[in-house]
Amino acid sequence: LLALSRFSGKPLRGEGRWVIAPALLFAACVAWRSSPFLQAIDTAAVLGRLAVAAFRMRSGVVRVGAVSEYLWLAALALISGVIGVADLAFRRMNWGILGSKFGGRRLLLAARAVALALPLVVVFGLLLASADAIFADSLGSAVYFDLSGGVLHVVRVAWWTWVAAGFLYSVLVQAPKPLPEVAPPQGVRLGPIEVATVLGAVDLLFLAFVVFQIRYLFGGAGHVEVTAGLTYAEYAREGFFELVAVAALVIPLLLGVHWLLRDSSPVLRTAFRLASAALLALLFVIIASALQRMRVYVDEFGLTQLRFYSTAFMFWLAAVCLLLGITLLRERRRQFGFAALAAGTVGVFALNAINPDAFIVRTNVDRAASRNRSEEHTSELQSLAVIS
Repeated sequence: LLALSRFSGKPLRGEGRWVIAPALLFAACVAWRSSPFLQAIDTAAVLGRLAVAAFRMRSGVVRVGAVSEYLWLAALALISGVIGVADLAFRRMNWGILGSKFGGRRLLLAARAVALALPLVVVFGLLLASADAIFADSLGSAVYFDLSGGVLHVVRVAWWTWVAAGFLYSVLVQAPKPLPEVAPPQGVRLGPIEVATVLGAVDLLFLAFVVFQIRYLFGGAGHVEVTAGLTYAEYAREGFFELVAVAALVIPLLLGVHWLLRDSSPVLRTAFRLASAALLALLFVIIASALQRMRVYVDEFGLTQLRFYSTAFMFWLAAVCLLLGITLLRERRRQFGFAALAAGTVGVFALNAINPDAFIVRTNVDRAASRNRSEEHTSELQSLAVIS
């Protein structure tokens, strides 16, 4: 990218060039950790950051922008990545000059020579291999080729070549595109009554749920088993993913309501801030409830990949909700997208540093050892009771 930028005379002055650093970091993380699931997360992180950087490399900023703008950039990068290679190959590449420069006739003669020599080598090689078993073994080990593995490598190389060419096309060939200004229609804008009603109703619902959570989940296993007819672990397991969905949906809800605010009057802004602050405060209690549910479930049944990554995602949601409160309540909504992206960068690198597979093994081994010690202690107490 740097070499082509200098060669083409298109300097990289936009803020998108700084997003390349975490993309390179996560590309290195693919080689650092061997967990397929973690490698998939690292790969997605690389692609996501390249998508954000693609149209802000030569000019523009990435620190300020609505979430919809980041999604629009990602969509543009996806389209350019798909059609960019075709445009380069069929419209912008002069294959005639390329062939004459590198000796197109010589390449044709070399290909014909290989086609004539290959059948002769195969026939004589098979005959000589049949004549000597040791030569056959040596020849077989020398020319062994894993067809399925070779095809897989070819597909991988072709895929990443396509992605790299599409990215370079987006950065160096296409002109930077302005983002569309999207304003809500005047007829759907919200005033103080609508904001207070919508967010107030959700606040009351969350408050009712928090009261029940304090009474049941934080109140002990006996009350849950008597009231719900479930074990404490079953009760904890059943609601975790629903609570994750609730936490994730609050973010677009608050962003959408703020986007639809009718004007900047003090009454409207105050109503929105109070209702949003109450909703976020209750949401943190719900997130704590979800984490408590997962802790109870892990204590009972152990840690798995799904449980680990679900918990990590919940921590990232908590960080994003905190950033949402800091930016939204201070009327800086356009800074939230970059803040969430930065939190994701820190979170993905933390996953690589933790090494989830090793952490899961250590947790389960420590849990089993702790249970064995507890059972041995209980057995000793029972033996002493019998002796007494």
